[in-house]
Amino acid sequence: MAAITGELTIWINAFIPSMVPGYTVTVTNGPNAGKTAVPLPGIARLNPLNLFKDWSAGYLTDQRNFSDVLLPDARARMTSFARISIPGATAISVGHRTSGTTQVNMDSGATTGIGKADLSRCIWGTLMQAPIGDGSVLFPGPGLLPTPQFPRAPVITTNPNVLKISVKGQASDPLVSTAADIDYHGTFTLTLDPAASTLVVSFIGLLDSFPAFEAYASLNGQTKALFTSLPPPGNTVTDLLGDANRPIQGSVLFP
Repeated sequence: MAAITGELTIWINAFIPSMVPGYTVTVTNGPNAGKTAVPLPGIARLNPLNLFKDWSAGYLTDQRNFSDVLLPDARARMTSFARISIPGATAISVGHRTSGTTQVNMDSGATTGIGKADLSRCIWGTLMQAPIGDGSVLFPGPGLLPTPQFPRAPVITTNPNVLKISVKGQASDPLVSTAADIDYHGTFTLTLDPAASTLVVSFIGLLDSFPAFEAYASLNGQTKALFTSLPPPGNTVTDLLGDANRPIQGSVLFP
């Protein structure tokens, strides 16, 4: 059986779906007619810097549902992506991107602002071999025990076929002063089985209470969903206060 080789791309998106029941509004006039938007929350107007926004101010959604094209450049509030060589275990590139935010007058349909979120707090960790078992610290076997005069450094045994890389996404609406962050964080694990010529990609982490989130893995042109998650019913941007708190996990097998 042929060995698994190629370039693996993994990514996670936070995006606002085109339709969130009871929340999104369809713009009916002007240049943005037919698009959907979420309204500026009333609580945001308590900030003096937001006082002079239109009473019908809103922010365009990403005008899509879970990615049909399955590409890491699908529209999103925030995307974290990594490209990794298999079986070379090398991170070719990592990064973060945003499609930007568009502010509109939901009555007239006019565009009243455009901005891109600050992604400086989005972070990828280092691609590392995972510890064998539970990662316990092991000392060498037979031989003299360590002493205060001759200390022996602990040895952590790792599995060369299991790799882990952590990710954290954290950014806010660039057009609303003191807007709460959208957050996600977790760890991607890559488990390569040379004997069976298989690769398992998994993710375990936490998502914020809004908006929708999705994660994918793509190897040699084959893309699979690790997870897709809509916001809980009734949740809006006003539920974003605090850190990510919704557990999520998923895994896929290649080929």
